[in-house]
Amino acid sequence: LPTIDTDPITFQHGRHKVGLIQLIMTMVSTEAVTRKLVEIVLDIRRKEEIQRISMIDQKNIKIIKRNKKIKKKKKKKHLYDTTPRNPLLSEIAAHNNTPLHIAVIRSFTPEFQHFLLSVDNHGFNLSLTDESRFSCAALTRSSKGRVPLHIACRGPFHGRLKVLRPFTILEQLLQHAPEAAQIPTKLGGRLPLHLVLRARANKSIVQLVLDSYPEAAAIPTANGNYALHI
Repeated sequence: LPTIDTDPITFQHGRHKVGLIQLIMTMVSTEAVTRKLVEIVLDIRRKEEIQRISMIDQKNIKIIKRNKKIKKKKKKKHLYDTTPRNPLLSEIAAHNNTPLHIAVIRSFTPEFQHFLLSVDNHGFNLSLTDESRFSCAALTRSSKGRVPLHIACRGPFHGRLKVLRPFTILEQLLQHAPEAAQIPTKLGGRLPLHLVLRARANKSIVQLVLDSYPEAAAIPTANGNYALHI
């Protein structure tokens, strides 16, 4: 049945295995070409997802008809799940990073990251359910316990390697998944507020993160440090 998930296709890249989208984002030098190739891959997967759900719907119609004929004492067969799958969660990269993690790590522009956010957890814009709401890359932890917001909050905000337009990137991530502001890192138990303070972000960025979760000011890290200590 098309409802059974198969192992995602991966490619060897250096010492790690990566998915197709991550491979494109890592190997292609220009962002414009990267986006075009990623759009092609996502369009193919969107069509495949529509076909998969259509097949499941046909199977469910047959089950419903059979269940109507079954007597009350007999156990009726359950319907197959038609929840659209998130295309950004169908690949596994090094350290379990999703394409959104990779985009933040490699400092892709806010426009490219917004493009990925528009795909994330919307199941190719098919019917969205409560179950699929929390199956999104923006709330997915890597093997190091980091969601994309954690990475963005680490900057760097100064120097030669500083991230361009960090406020916009953080604002987009928080608008897309405000719950991420309440997630502490696996190592150190640091909230996004702690991370931007440690990275010496400017006042507007700190205020943005604080406004998204004001309670963070009263929550210590694993070492017992509050935001004021940092």
